[in-house]
Amino acid sequence: MMQKLAAAVLLLFTSVLARGQGVVVSLLVPTGAVAPGTPVSLNLVLLNPTGSEARVEMPDLLPGRLQSGAGEWPVELRAQAGATTVIAPGAFAYRTYVLNVPGDAGGRIVLEITKPALARAVLEVGPPPGSSPTAPGRPPEPIPAPLGGAGNQPVVAQMQRSFAGHFSAHLPIYFIFGPDKPAAKFQFSFKYRLWGDESAPGTQYSSLNGVYFGYTQRSIWDITSYSSPFYDTSYMPELIFQSLAPMQGPGRVAGRQWLGYQAAVQHESNGQGGAASRSMNLLYVRPMLAFGRHDGWWLVFAPKLFTYIGGLSDNPDLARYRGYGEYALMLSKNNNLSLTLTGRIGDHWDKGSLQVDLTYPLRARFGDFATFLLVQYFNGYGESLLDYQKKSSTVRAGFSFVR
Repeated sequence: MMQKLAAAVLLLFTSVLARGQGVVVSLLVPTGAVAPGTPVSLNLVLLNPTGSEARVEMPDLLPGRLQSGAGEWPVELRAQAGATTVIAPGAFAYRTYVLNVPGDAGGRIVLEITKPALARAVLEVGPPPGSSPTAPGRPPEPIPAPLGGAGNQPVVAQMQRSFAGHFSAHLPIYFIFGPDKPAAKFQFSFKYRLWGDESAPGTQYSSLNGVYFGYTQRSIWDITSYSSPFYDTSYMPELIFQSLAPMQGPGRVAGRQWLGYQAAVQHESNGQGGAASRSMNLLYVRPMLAFGRHDGWWLVFAPKLFTYIGGLSDNPDLARYRGYGEYALMLSKNNNLSLTLTGRIGDHWDKGSLQVDLTYPLRARFGDFATFLLVQYFNGYGESLLDYQKKSSTVRAGFSFVR
């Protein structure tokens, strides 16, 4: 008696680095039954764990092969159109391809591609029409071992898609130290996409794909004093909507390109009470425009225009020192030297601040992080939220992991 084989997809998430790009390439097979002689949709996923943008070609036709103990079949994976994808640092992109499963394939088979890099996925295919069922008690056909080992890769793949894949860089991450008290300053920042995948056009909830939760924490640390107390810390959670476009290659009009915008509601406070309490709530928009060549020198202008909401009872004259905007200019040459100027002007035009960040990529890496030498100069009011009314000037140097 013929038995119907329950077709379950085995996601062996085998990842390797695309040659010369530092991009992790994987094949993800959708859940559901896989029948012989039918088309199957799957995703080619590209993850960029590096500290710089990556350009990867995802053509409309990918050659590959299916193999099992019973045979081998050359196949082609087809997409509607090819594209060169620009992937931001810490982000990922994917493209959907269609594979026609051979009619005589059955059992557990391995799909392998070699472009843009070697990647494998394992499928279980129902028996071809008219074939004999597997004899009772017969062990299943062994799975050809993919590169890198099996382990618990299906679990890891699921976690990456549902959790880790939603994280991306937000503001710079760094640790710097200088001769003036308080000597040390560090910042970490991230954002988490709450719904969907903004890189996938036509998704069901596309209007929500750009919604993120962001968090930034900046601390000024009096590390050289007795007991090394923290001088002040700013905590900045925010709800962000962004619509961003990657830097493109040659062909943009007159060397200019619109990069998109971010809009957000942000809270900032120093977590203290009483006379030392400082807090504010902002509603801001940050448009971004680039000038120049992505493969050479280019300039990004990204002003942050904001208004205060909910009152400033802890610091009623804050607008005199911070104003209603933050103006950022970044001059960079590809993945090389970068100079960023960030300025504020108070609402009376007599207060404000200027911060200069000079970064240069280092050959050494700490763990899996790209590292940059960072020299930061600050002059003006408001480096510390606690003492926003006091003017300071200092130089610090150290390392940056996201610039």
